[in-house]
Amino acid sequence: MKKTNFIIAAGLVSLIAFFPKPVLGAETKANAENLTTSVNQLIEVKDDKSMSDVERLAKELEARKQVVKDALSLSLKEISGLETSFKALKTKDERVSAFQKSSLEYLESAKAFYGEQAGIVDKLASMDEIKALAQKIKDYRDENYNKKIERITNFILLNQIDGLIATAETRWQKIDSDLKKLERGAFVSPGYFDANMQKAKKYINDAISLGADAKEHILKDFETEALTEESAPLTTTEITTAPSENTATAVNEEPTPKVVNPKELAEASLTNLKSSYDVFLQISQSVKKILQ
Repeated sequence: MKKTNFIIAAGLVSLIAFFPKPVLGAETKANAENLTTSVNQLIEVKDDKSMSDVERLAKELEARKQVVKDALSLSLKEISGLETSFKALKTKDERVSAFQKSSLEYLESAKAFYGEQAGIVDKLASMDEIKALAQKIKDYRDENYNKKIERITNFILLNQIDGLIATAETRWQKIDSDLKKLERGAFVSPGYFDANMQKAKKYINDAISLGADAKEHILKDFETEALTEESAPLTTTEITTAPSENTATAVNEEPTPKVVNPKELAEASLTNLKSSYDVFLQISQSVKKILQ
């Protein structure tokens, strides 16, 4: 059997870019750059002492309008990118389907809100009006938007990671097959690379587990929020008549729940995947030395 038949293909160990392609595309990046430019222009206008107060205030109003318009445009592009990515998600899982449906409905309502605000910017005639609109948009984002967008973005990221995990598993199987060929050809002793392969497998399994934990946290967070929104608040009577005996003791006995950050879990999953490829590279380098 030819020596080249045993060489693990270069593609087997080539390192890939583990961080998935951004959820948001080039158009969104362009909008972000526009926003940065308009903010810088607003600062320049405010600091320009060469103009009269009246002229500077007029230009500042227009500059503030541009900042708001660029911010709204960026948000609309952000939503469009998320909608495209989330609609492409195919699942038979009922929990994921419920999360997907609710999230797409929210994105649609957010798009309507931003579109409505974009339609009135040019109609504003005073600094107070543009500042009030900017505050309204900020309050909207702080209230729910930022949290929901982060949740959706993380879930999309985790689904991209699933694809990377599938690729890593396929490569592990291919390497395992190539190593068995080496063993049958008496190029290496049986089990020579077992420890390395087990190590790589553990990294992949840990990546799977971390990704699953992150998705579960996102879904539970969504489901808890949905239940809270559906539930009526307790009346004063219900609150005052709730059992109070041993409450302090019970609370003290409960450990503080650990805060789980899905994004951190996703990053840890990617780190484990990279580590599995590091092992693949070590195996390849060892094989090349053996076959020299």
